[in-house]
Amino acid sequence: MEHKPLVSVIIPVYNGERFLAEAVRSVLVQIYQPIEVIVVDDGSTDASASIAKEFGAALRYCSIQHGGPAAARNEGVRLAKGEFLSFLDADDVWEEDKLAIQAELFAHQESLDMCFTGIQQFLSSGSKPPAGSAEMHYGPQAGYHCSALMVKKDAFFRVGLFNEAWRTGEFIDWYARAKSMKLTEAVAQRVLVKRRIHEHNFTRGQRHNTKDYARILKEVIDRRRNDPQ
Repeated sequence: MEHKPLVSVIIPVYNGERFLAEAVRSVLVQIYQPIEVIVVDDGSTDASASIAKEFGAALRYCSIQHGGPAAARNEGVRLAKGEFLSFLDADDVWEEDKLAIQAELFAHQESLDMCFTGIQQFLSSGSKPPAGSAEMHYGPQAGYHCSALMVKKDAFFRVGLFNEAWRTGEFIDWYARAKSMKLTEAVAQRVLVKRRIHEHNFTRGQRHNTKDYARILKEVIDRRRNDPQ
């Protein structure tokens, strides 16, 4: 009898009152149910807390002092009881079979450490295209994005927690470390994550990306130079 992965879902949120409920609902309707849904409130000042608490026992809510998405995800990881971790940003949504397809891949590949899915970006309803986003790709693409990741918890800890020094790019840094450690991976060949583009996440990313990504790239290069292999 094949082992069924026990999955913890972690949703970090910071002032995400506009989209949080939709993100949570996309988890609660999953064909393959996680053992827990953890919403980590990164010091929100809007109605995110009350929205999360409206779901009652369907999720576990906790709040931390504002420290950025890496800090919120790390707190969720520390609380997680599952053997597998899945992350969902509070402004993204999953297709209902996202966890089922990834769980099946893990069930049939014992050596697999992490799995991604296809993603598709979409412009949030009622939002105008953010300035500078004209060339943004809205078609299906390989989902090397935190909302598309499912990873064995022990493999995650071999890589280490997200680097809380980054306000953007923390997942790219983690994934670069995972690649350098040669974690095994697969990509489900279907779009199972819808990544929402709106004025706040786009402009925040534009503001920090160049500097953070340059620092991450330098660390990756330094790590490779120091790798005896």
